[in-house]
Amino acid sequence: MPLVLAAAVGLLIVGPTPSGDQATRFAGAEQAVNVFTIGDDSDNVVASPYVWRPRADAFVMRQTVTLTTTTERTRCVYVSMLARSETFWDGRRIGRSGTIDAAGPLDNFYVLPAALARAGPHALEIRVAHPDVRVTWFQGVVIGDYERMLRSRIVGQVVPLSGFAVFVVIGIYYVTLSFASRRRGAMLTFALLCFAAALLAVAETWRWTVGYAYDVQPLRIAIITALTFCVSLLLPAFFALELELRRPRVWLTSFALVLAAVAFIPNASDDRCLLLFQTSMLLSAPALAVAARAQTRRAVPGIVALAILVAALVRFGFRFSDNAFFIAFCAAIACLLVSMAIELRRERRERASLELALLRKTIEPHFVMNTLTAVMEWIEHDPAAGVGFLEAFADELRLFSKIAHDAAIPLADELALCRSHLAVMSARKAKRFHLRADGVDAAATIPPAVLHTLVENALTHNRYRADEVEFVLSVDRRPHARRYVFDAPLGDTPAAHAAPEGTGLRYVKARLEERYPGKWSLTSEAKGAHWRTTIEVPV
Repeated sequence: MPLVLAAAVGLLIVGPTPSGDQATRFAGAEQAVNVFTIGDDSDNVVASPYVWRPRADAFVMRQTVTLTTTTERTRCVYVSMLARSETFWDGRRIGRSGTIDAAGPLDNFYVLPAALARAGPHALEIRVAHPDVRVTWFQGVVIGDYERMLRSRIVGQVVPLSGFAVFVVIGIYYVTLSFASRRRGAMLTFALLCFAAALLAVAETWRWTVGYAYDVQPLRIAIITALTFCVSLLLPAFFALELELRRPRVWLTSFALVLAAVAFIPNASDDRCLLLFQTSMLLSAPALAVAARAQTRRAVPGIVALAILVAALVRFGFRFSDNAFFIAFCAAIACLLVSMAIELRRERRERASLELALLRKTIEPHFVMNTLTAVMEWIEHDPAAGVGFLEAFADELRLFSKIAHDAAIPLADELALCRSHLAVMSARKAKRFHLRADGVDAAATIPPAVLHTLVENALTHNRYRADEVEFVLSVDRRPHARRYVFDAPLGDTPAAHAAPEGTGLRYVKARLEERYPGKWSLTSEAKGAHWRTTIEVPV
């Protein structure tokens, strides 16, 4: 928790929360003009164009601007609005954007002649026609140093563009990694979160690195809002999946519904995006709180990441959606990468343990010793039969070696492994053991040695007197699941099946959990003269 507090306090004490003043967008800006006398000579109103809604197709905006110093550097007037416009300075036209036939640039830097940029009061007039009121039509008027303002609009995009590269690389890596992990849902969600953040970086920088006409602005705003919604949804969704909260679909549905409601609140686009981010963090908090109660250590990196984002939101306020988001998000992603790396290491250890358990099943000393003793007896009394027995044993070992490192194998290989084991045991016990498979899809996959373990358990826990024993595997394919039913005849010691869970069954359950985390079921019970084990897995 000290790290959480340090992350939050560190951002908060840097300074006060900036406002949405357009002068803060550019280095070299001297002042932003946020209030105008708007209208015509007969009907004027003093208002901020940010909130004033035009009622006419054409109007004039006037304001007296006072320059406090005279400088040798070139000054400019930055004008940005979704409308045709002509800008005048002391009665002289310094620029125009758009014509009747075509929209003009959204962002315009009009150079002021040196003779008109001296210290003192100056008359600024902007004639506006046909503003697009679908979004905030007025984007700002700023006066300042021409070269520094032009340079700063490019320099300011370095952070989000760097974030773009980082997010894309991480996203591609985790998409690839997801195919070899049992936590595929969490990893794919994390990758999508990175891709959404990368696309958001492109959408945010598009305006300043490429530029476009003012009639494209509504489309860009819609894209930014959609990507902000995606990032806001994927962040708490990742926490829910990564921390394996119960009933994840309920969590995800709740997140989506709340954020959808927020997205449709009538509001300015910047305010809506800011509200989406705030809601996302509020939704993430209960998910992390629930996880922290059950598994505190796993939740710590997520709590740190959320603390960083919240601190940045409080610290930067209106400007959070610009560079602040990408800086904070990179730091948050770093925390989440630590969490996922820890989980991957744990997952690899579990898998290595399962592989070791499988190999131990292959070379279990008691089984190998009895088998080799039987081979020696067969070779001594019936060499031909002994060679056949040895070949069956070699086939079983060969199949074990083939599947040892796989998380899932074709059902055909699993059945071949079972039949090899039955061939070995038939020779050892001088009986005929068979496995009948009904309704089997040979191409379907199953964790290795799961059915083999059930066969092995049946032979271990039963003493069969009959000369011929048949085991039956039936497969029932359902719309979203596949059910395996394994019936083993009960021998003279059926009570052994009711004994406490042994190593074999624990191995089966561990393999099923590795392959189908939280989505499988296994039941065992007596059915007449058979012991029935039912396994159901998703397809």
